[in-house]
Amino acid sequence: MVKETSPLNSGFTLIEVLIVLMILAAVTATIAPRLSSDKTKLQQAVRQMAPLARELRASAGIRGKILRLAVSFEKDKAGQYWVEAADRQTVIASVEQGKEEIEKQQSSDTPQEGPFALDMGVLKKVKELPKGLKFIRLELSREEQTIEAGMGYIYFFPEGLADEALLVVGTDEKLRWSIYFPSLSGAAEIFAGEKHLKDFKL
Repeated sequence: MVKETSPLNSGFTLIEVLIVLMILAAVTATIAPRLSSDKTKLQQAVRQMAPLARELRASAGIRGKILRLAVSFEKDKAGQYWVEAADRQTVIASVEQGKEEIEKQQSSDTPQEGPFALDMGVLKKVKELPKGLKFIRLELSREEQTIEAGMGYIYFFPEGLADEALLVVGTDEKLRWSIYFPSLSGAAEIFAGEKHLKDFKL
C-alpha cells in the first residue's frame, strides 16, 4: 500500500527549503561584496606597481645608477615595497671586496647596510599594499629558488637591462595577479591569475 504524504508534511518540507534558500541568499549577499572589494583593491595595487618597471629603467639610465625594487614578504603585515639605489663603482667595489653583498641582502629578511640606500627618485616613500593583500612569491631568472619569505630584489641597470622577474600579488582567498618584468623591454605585463616565469620562456 502506498503511503500518502499529508499536506502538512509537504508544507513543512517547502518551508524548510525556503529557509535554506534564504540563508544561502544572506550568506552570498555578505560574502560577494567583500570578494568584489578584494578583487578591485588587487587590480588597483597591480596597476600601480606595473609602471614602475618603465620608470625605474628610465631613471637608472638617466642617473647612471643601479636601482632595485625591494619587496617584503613578511608574514605579519601587508607587503611593503620601495626603491633603493647605488653607484655603479660602489657596487663593483663591494663585490670585489666580498663577492657576497647581493646574495647576503637577497636572503635577509631586513634591509642591510651596504652599497644600496633608500631612494626617493621614483617612489617618494615606502609603499604598502592595501590591507588584505600581500606578495605571494617572486621568481628571478638569475635565481634557482623562488622567493617567498624575507626580502626580494629586482635590479635595473643604467644600460637599460633589468632582472627578468615574475611577481605574484594576491589574497588569502586565492585571488592572484602576476606582474612580468622583462629583461629588455621597458613595460611590465599584467596577467590575471597565477603565472610562472617558465610560462614566458620561448
